[in-house]
Amino acid sequence: MRPDDKNKKAGNKRTLFNKDHSDQTAEILNIVLDNVTLGIVVVGPAYVVLAFSKQLEELLRLPQGTVEVGRDFREILMVWADTAGQTKDILERTIQELDLPTPFEIEFPQTIRGRKWWYLMTQTPLPSKGFVRTYTDITEKKKAVEQHIYDAFHDPLTGLPNRGLFMDRLQHVITASQRRPGTPSYAVFFLDIDRFKVINDSLGHTIGDKLLVAVGRKVADCIRPGDTIARLGGDEFAILLENISEPAYTVNVADRIREKLARPIDIKGHEVFTSISIGIALGVERYERPEQVLRDADIAMYEAKGRRNASYEIFDTKMHANILDRMKLVADLRGAVDHKELTLHYQPIIDLKTQQLTGFEALVRWNHPTRGLIYPLEFIPLAEEHGLIYQIGEWILREACRELKLLQVRHPSQPPLTMSINISNRQFSQQDIVGILSGLLTEMGVDSHTVILEITESMIMENVDAAVATMKRLRNMGIQIHIDDFGTGHSSLNYLQLFPVSALKIDRSFINKLTTSGDNQEIITHIVTLAKSLNFDVIAEGVEMDYQLASIKDLHCGYGQGFLFARPMAFHAIDAWMHGHKRQT
Repeated sequence: MRPDDKNKKAGNKRTLFNKDHSDQTAEILNIVLDNVTLGIVVVGPAYVVLAFSKQLEELLRLPQGTVEVGRDFREILMVWADTAGQTKDILERTIQELDLPTPFEIEFPQTIRGRKWWYLMTQTPLPSKGFVRTYTDITEKKKAVEQHIYDAFHDPLTGLPNRGLFMDRLQHVITASQRRPGTPSYAVFFLDIDRFKVINDSLGHTIGDKLLVAVGRKVADCIRPGDTIARLGGDEFAILLENISEPAYTVNVADRIREKLARPIDIKGHEVFTSISIGIALGVERYERPEQVLRDADIAMYEAKGRRNASYEIFDTKMHANILDRMKLVADLRGAVDHKELTLHYQPIIDLKTQQLTGFEALVRWNHPTRGLIYPLEFIPLAEEHGLIYQIGEWILREACRELKLLQVRHPSQPPLTMSINISNRQFSQQDIVGILSGLLTEMGVDSHTVILEITESMIMENVDAAVATMKRLRNMGIQIHIDDFGTGHSSLNYLQLFPVSALKIDRSFINKLTTSGDNQEIITHIVTLAKSLNFDVIAEGVEMDYQLASIKDLHCGYGQGFLFARPMAFHAIDAWMHGHKRQT
């Protein structure tokens, strides 16, 4: 057989057109049908298949041999419907479309053997009954569009809905609640990871990103499938709780989140301790736009963060005034150092065996021009939150070292007077904190062995490895480290043995619980015993009563400070106090 005859025979399997046209026309049509990438079928009167392209069966994922010239096209559609598991009504509607008198096109999905495909189908009527259909596989195009839409409304790091999608869903809920008053309400949570920047700066952005993913998953485990959790940006998340029949449910969810995040998160071998501050806005009739609800939840979150020990707060209208006041305070705080509004007060630390003064703790105060004296608990958290702590913290270190040197010159002693200085989380996690301190000590001419840095357990536990490394470098310089507010954090004995510290400071809350009859001594006893086993000194804070002093002496606590000895005093008042103290001892 000649090659040309062989091609003609192969072509005849897909077309009958060579019966009514010249051999040359049929050959051209066969070549087109063999090489076109579309699925093409030509259907004549009585739904008979006149021709089809080579790609048709493969494109429609039909069993080989399903499409044949001369076969009723409706039978082919039935095979395709059976392969895709289509319902009877969909099949009937598809067959009815065969008789449409005008051209049309349609996009439709088809699930074949568990996989979803998308097709674009066009149908053009022929002059003498019948039609031409083309099928195009647009699956990849559809996936790209769907991925684009998904990306536009989801956070690329966590895969959670983003702000845009969250606000859209919240608007839908608000609109629905306005149309149907009395229906179950809703609530919005605004969540912020506490001290995230410290973790991010100390452990690196890779660990920080993994922490965000882990927190997102843990929070998602605390809500129902129909509720929404979104990442708004940075370390901020939001939750939309729908169909809430009881307001108490929101508190239950907040408690679950708090408990879930109370446990450390293991990230690449790092045990990361974190907590979250939550603001809650309950859906009420005054809300018309999602921005209003999210704003109030945000305000409540800042209220929770400001109270430190509170993990969540529910918004009330008084918080508006509080947030405005806080914003004004932050604005004033930005100029506090330059305007010389900050000052240090000093509280003596006493050796309980000898009753001798060993040194002072430096305590910062803010002389606000209109509000008067402001204590650190009111403005240091704001300084940390808004990045002002670096300037303020360095001023505190510099001023405390400068005035320590003056005291040592005026009141020489052996050993020399010491200065305890509180350092914030962010300061301590600065990469150049050791260099900063070294430069200050050299500049002020202060012996590093007379400087003590007070840090908290929570600061250390955020990144144990980095904290221990920094403490060792400081200790090698001669600087002492004390753990402040000991007993209120969550450090374990295993970790405590690693810390290069020289003293534990018993939190004043334990001293306050002591009674005249000597009750409530158990925790202090444990702390003193633990400290002695590790060769640490013990300092009791907040000693105000004689019976408290008697108790801590009986428990062999080495040092004390508190109102019983002296209130914090301005630098100019120290000389007079020291002369009086010497006369008493």
